[in-house]
Amino acid sequence: MTKTALSGVTRVFSPQLAIVVNILLSAVIGYLVVKLALSWLDEPTTMIPKGLPKSSAQSPVATKPTELTAEAITGLFGLSATTVAPTMTGTPPDTPLNLKLYGVYFNSENPDLSYAMIATPDKGGKTLHYKVGQTLPAGVTLHQVHAKYVILMRNGRYETLRLINSTADNKLLAPVNQTNNLSNSISPPPLPISVDSNSTGVTADNNSTNTLTPEKLLGNYQQQLKTNPAALMRLAKAIPAYDNGQFIGVRLKPSSDASVFEKFGLQTDDILTEINGTVLDSPLTGLSLMQQLASANQIAVKVLRNGQPVSLSFNVDPQ
Repeated sequence: MTKTALSGVTRVFSPQLAIVVNILLSAVIGYLVVKLALSWLDEPTTMIPKGLPKSSAQSPVATKPTELTAEAITGLFGLSATTVAPTMTGTPPDTPLNLKLYGVYFNSENPDLSYAMIATPDKGGKTLHYKVGQTLPAGVTLHQVHAKYVILMRNGRYETLRLINSTADNKLLAPVNQTNNLSNSISPPPLPISVDSNSTGVTADNNSTNTLTPEKLLGNYQQQLKTNPAALMRLAKAIPAYDNGQFIGVRLKPSSDASVFEKFGLQTDDILTEINGTVLDSPLTGLSLMQQLASANQIAVKVLRNGQPVSLSFNVDPQ
C-alpha cells in the first residue's frame, strides 16, 4: 500500500519538478555567462606581436595629454614665443626720418617719467609730447630718452634723434641730485638753445628782457612755446620736488638771466605747485598745460616759498 502511494505521488509531481529544476539551472548558467562576458569587457585588450613571448607584453600606461602652449606651437616652426629686443651697443645711427626733437625731460632715476617733445610732418610740424614706450605717428616707438637725444625703435632697429642744433660731439650732461630739507629731486640737464635771430622770443640780449613789461615778455614766451619750446629752458631750471616721496611740484632756479625771476616776482627755490587752476601732482601734468598756455590770456600760478603758498597772476600781451 505504501509503495503504491509513493509511486502515485512520484508520477504526479515528476513533470512539475523537472520544469522547476530546468528553470533554476537556466538562471544559474545565464548568470555565469553574463558575468564572464562583463569580465572580458573590463580587461584592456593587449596586442602581442608575433615572435615575442607573452611575458614581454605590458599593459598600456595612461598618459596625460600634452598641453598645447604657445611655446610648443612656435617651436614647431623654429620660432620663439617671445620677442627679444635687439642688443644696443653704443649710440645708434641718426634716423633718416623727418622728425624734429625740440625738447626733452630726462629723469635718470625713473626713466618712465622721461618724455620728449617731437614734431612730425604728418601733424603739420606740430610739437607733441611722447613718453617712453609710446608710438609716434611715423610708426616708430620712443625707446629711450637721454640728455640731448632720444633713441627710437623702427622696424626692429634702433635710431638716434638729436635735439635741434645738437651734434654728436656735444658732451652729455648728467642730471644733478639736489638735496635739501624738503625734497630729493633730480634736475633735468640743460637743453641746447636754438633761437631764430629774427624771432621776438628769447634772445641773448638781456637788455630787451629788462625793458619789456611782464605782459610783453609772456607774449614773447608764448610765441616761443609754439615755435621752439626748447629755447624756453634757458629761462629757468625746473627740478621735480618731492616731500616724503610725494611729488609736490617743480622747484625753480634761475638760469643765466636772473632778471627774469625778478620781473615775475619769483625767487630761487620757489616750488611751482599750480598753473591756471591745475595742480602739478605729477611731472607729466605740465604736458597737458602746454597747449593751454600757448593761447592763454592770463597766467595765474601758485608757488610754495619757504613752506608758505604765494599766488602770482599776470596778463599776457600776445604777439
